[in-house]
Amino acid sequence: ADPEAPDTADTAASVTATANFQRLEDEDAAPQSFRQVILSRKCVTTMLAYGSLALIYVVFEEMFPVLAATPSSLGGLDYSSAQVGSCLSIAGITLFLTTLLVTPLLLKGLKLLTIFRWHLLLVSPIFMGFPYIHLLGSPRLINIVVPIAVSLKNFIGCNGFTACLLLNTHSVPMSHLGAMNGAAQSLAALSRGLGP
Repeated sequence: ADPEAPDTADTAASVTATANFQRLEDEDAAPQSFRQVILSRKCVTTMLAYGSLALIYVVFEEMFPVLAATPSSLGGLDYSSAQVGSCLSIAGITLFLTTLLVTPLLLKGLKLLTIFRWHLLLVSPIFMGFPYIHLLGSPRLINIVVPIAVSLKNFIGCNGFTACLLLNTHSVPMSHLGAMNGAAQSLAALSRGLGP
């Protein structure tokens, strides 16, 4: 084997990156209006996905402390402020480590749409099952399951949000990237405002 020969994986990645860059250049060469770009199916779909994620996650983030502090007789977890804070601290550490260590590896190894689809598949049971955690009965078991569930939600959500944001970025030509990002962030802000 020739040590100077390029690795086929690196060559394939380089060709793909060049093709993507060429596609964006070609799209820039044929100017489209902002309206045409923003109303394209690809752009609308990714922006709606991003806005929907923002809404779903903000509702969970706002409702978790309420559910946690509600007495168990009313279907809550009967947590003290310290217990809620501990759960959120563990979830925050998980989010930090996921962002730093796991997400870059996933982005190198998987397609964005694959990551996003797995995110939806894995986070849905957590969101749907969370209101029923109190049915476990044992406070000790609940105290183990809740931090794990919140941490898993953050782990999965970090990767899902990153993939969705990058799908947004890839849905428009470079010349309209700033405007599309502004529109997507505005939609997400509106969703986060409506959620609580």
